[in-house]
Amino acid sequence: MRNCSRNTEKSLEVWFDGAHGGDGYYGGANEIRNVDKNSYYDWPTTIKMIRAWQPNTIIRSDAGPDACWVGNEHGFAYDVTWSPLMKDEIYGGMPDYAEKYLMGQENGTHWVPAEADVSIRPGWFYHHSEDNKIKSLGHLMDIYYKSIGQNATLLLNLPVDQRGLLHEKDVTQLKKLKEQIDLDFSADLAIGKSIEASQIRGRHEHYGADMLIDGKKDTFGLRTIQLPLLP
Repeated sequence: MRNCSRNTEKSLEVWFDGAHGGDGYYGGANEIRNVDKNSYYDWPTTIKMIRAWQPNTIIRSDAGPDACWVGNEHGFAYDVTWSPLMKDEIYGGMPDYAEKYLMGQENGTHWVPAEADVSIRPGWFYHHSEDNKIKSLGHLMDIYYKSIGQNATLLLNLPVDQRGLLHEKDVTQLKKLKEQIDLDFSADLAIGKSIEASQIRGRHEHYGADMLIDGKKDTFGLRTIQLPLLP
């Protein structure tokens, strides 16, 4: 489990990463175990505990309940990546993952968007030998458009160095990425164009399709589906 947070009081996201047995320390013993992924981790109790302690945190695993893994660590989603998933009692442990969850499900019952994770360096942790192996701006932009641009959220890892800080080269590259994104989207090409929707939320003008291209961030348009979150 990983706790991705800005401070120790309020967690933004909790990961269940893998959770499928294998080698490691279980109850203090370093050994290999084959576990029942449905019962070993007691997911219902675990989820209930997190909801009680951090009700607003995002719980992320292979299948949710709030966000699901995109299926690779390259930062790429798929040409068709659906946010809905069928409700499933298994929240971690790679449950038939490739067939069932990777691309989401068009007719899913719950809103569980994909999260694409990747590191700005070759590995997840800081190594001085990788100071000259930071991903290029072109590579980072490719990741941006193949994650966010293909209906996934992007989690870009910047490892902390021995000082407890983000390395200057990583920060510089991150700033370049931000500048390029701002430049790419400096002109809203949709403004002034025409738009139609087959369905509008509540058939109310406040949610009309034209709200999508009015250039205002505080308005939003059509919604063809409204899905609940997993408990």
